[in-house]
Amino acid sequence: HPSLVALRADRNAANSTIKTAKASYFPTLSLQARWSGFTREETNPDLSIQQSIASAQGNSAATVGLCDTFNELYTLSGTTPPPQFGNCSQYAFTADDSVAFDQGFRARNDVWPFSFSNEPVTLSAYFSLPLFNGFDRQLQVERAIAIRNDVDYQIHGLELQIRADVTEAVHNLQTAHQTVRLQVENTARAGEEMRLAQERSSGSRPDRIGVRIPPVSGLSRGCRWPLVESRSKSREPGVES
Repeated sequence: HPSLVALRADRNAANSTIKTAKASYFPTLSLQARWSGFTREETNPDLSIQQSIASAQGNSAATVGLCDTFNELYTLSGTTPPPQFGNCSQYAFTADDSVAFDQGFRARNDVWPFSFSNEPVTLSAYFSLPLFNGFDRQLQVERAIAIRNDVDYQIHGLELQIRADVTEAVHNLQTAHQTVRLQVENTARAGEEMRLAQERSSGSRPDRIGVRIPPVSGLSRGCRWPLVESRSKSREPGVES
């Protein structure tokens, strides 16, 4: 029965609620671990690449100019410049450097979804011991028990109702079966009685019927009624004369 199945499921849920409410009396220990990472990827890195190349070109031009200035100073002073100032073109930002920077920037930017900057793993533990909370736990337990008992009463009442309905249906079926059986028996008995009546009427039916009428007062003594004879005709179920 769908309603009975639903009530039994509600009872199981109520039992689980009772267990949960009673578990609040016990201390709790919780452990937590956390591991996280961070990453950032630009969806359109062209602007950042252009800005970075422009900044690198400006810094390179400034470095080349400073190198040339030092070379001139060393030449005017009649001394040989250091090796790092011997070839100032090495500080220039060329087209090959631009291509290499573009490719490197795009490769470093392609970090989603697997290249993360991991953060340290964190572990934490929590322990709680409930001592007194204003009888709230007892109230929760009693409320859960009351709900479970109410569901039990509903289940018991529905079971009684189903049992009564089934019993009534069985009794009605038995009564209908007996009624049909009695009607069949009455029909057979009526047919048998009709057959016997037909046999009796056909076996005892006379061919001639004689009727004598007594004399009527006031008529002549010598006047007599003749014998009236009539032949019967077969008609079911009686005799017509």
